[in-house]
Amino acid sequence: MKYRHSAAQSTEYLRLAVKQMTQHAAGMHPASYTVWYEYVSGANPALRAELDSLLQGGVRLGDEEIHDLYSRHISELDARTALRIGDSVSQLVSHVSESTAVAGDEAERFGSSLARWNEELVDPATGGDALASGVEDILRGTRQMQKAVSTLKLRLAESALETERLREEVARAREEALIDGLTGLSNRKGFDLALATCLDELLPGAAGPCLLMIDLDHFKRINDSLGHVFGDRVLANVGQILRANVKGKDTAARYGGEEFAVVL
Repeated sequence: MKYRHSAAQSTEYLRLAVKQMTQHAAGMHPASYTVWYEYVSGANPALRAELDSLLQGGVRLGDEEIHDLYSRHISELDARTALRIGDSVSQLVSHVSESTAVAGDEAERFGSSLARWNEELVDPATGGDALASGVEDILRGTRQMQKAVSTLKLRLAESALETERLREEVARAREEALIDGLTGLSNRKGFDLALATCLDELLPGAAGPCLLMIDLDHFKRINDSLGHVFGDRVLANVGQILRANVKGKDTAARYGGEEFAVVL
């Protein structure tokens, strides 16, 4: 994100961000500063709304919560835009490659026609030796054009392969950006995208999807008494159970913290 705040504005936002950081358990690291800077500056409405909700609930944010907010609201790849760019580039290269192939075929046919014409002109019966010399020059130029077009076709084919490789990398990055690293389920962004897609594809008059919201009771007590490592194992096991019990177009997601959601 580009920030367009003046020096005076950014100085004030710095003061407010540091004030917020000192009131929470997370370290004073760049991710924490960025989250709070975007919060106090109002630059990220979605982040501000979620943080307001957490603060109203009296939540004291640790590193895990801060990094989760940073990942979902600041650093996460815009999946739809990335894929659209990748598809557009691939389509463009494909169209140019097709056009070049057609041009190459036309040049080849033109060269064949000139070759036949040259054979007829050098026939003693035609008496066209002088004209044949000119045609030979034309043929030479045509061969050079064919060679250049062939080289261009080869380079475009290589570019098309590279573009496809990049598009696949973008697709993989998209998938990774929508997955929660701890549970292997979709993250909040993946859930939002899955739900939006489901509703967009809903036919008129058809039954809508079912939504399950799951919250682990007393999870804070588990973390406090047994530690965050054990708590993470609990979350991972819940994720494994949910993955094993969804199928087809169902989407299971870690909605946030110890909250899960399933779109059926």
